[in-house]
Amino acid sequence: ASVTEAQKNQLIGEALFLRAYHYFNLVRLFGGVAAVTEPVDPEKSKQINRNTIAECYQLIVADLSTAKDILPQNTYSTINSANLGRANAWAAKSLLAKVYLTLDRNADALPLLNDVINNSGYGLLNNYADVFSIANEMNREIIFAVRYKAGGFG
Repeated sequence: ASVTEAQKNQLIGEALFLRAYHYFNLVRLFGGVAAVTEPVDPEKSKQINRNTIAECYQLIVADLSTAKDILPQNTYSTINSANLGRANAWAAKSLLAKVYLTLDRNADALPLLNDVINNSGYGLLNNYADVFSIANEMNREIIFAVRYKAGGFG
């Protein structure tokens, strides 16, 4: 199959975003975990030791830094409705800022957050109840979401 450079970057960026997202949750719950960055067979996986918390955060920051640079940076109003909630540059910047805040690196988080607030088209809704309304499912407060199909289709 032929894949354009933009499609390739989107897939790589989404994979990096998702790996960082899950490692961020894991390291906050369990401390240092085994940071696996390439395929390993089952026997070798049993021998992998846990990485330090600092090494895990180093991987998370590296993944999100790359993802924010290669993922699409379309503003909220220009994103096709089928792609709303999908990982993009704004989601990567937002998560990277959250990681920086967790690491008490506020000065690194601030420019990312200002960029998202001022340039992404995402923002807070006037009515809090609208955030969770079924009629307003993928509103401009939702930067990243796992979307499911209704009716038992997955």
